[in-house]
Amino acid sequence: MKSVVNDTDGIVRVAESVIPEIKHQDEVRVKNCQLGLMWFRFTQDI
Repeated sequence: MKSVVNDTDGIVRVAESVIPEIKHQDEVRVKNCQLGLMWFRFTQDI
């Protein structure tokens, strides 16, 4: 996902070079959330 939309290429590139760390943290958070939801569904089925 790009955080900057409808902007010049330069600004988009700067944003993409600054954001990777935050992006990585978000991806980890999303994965943990998905695992939590899967576990929740699994425990509800029993």
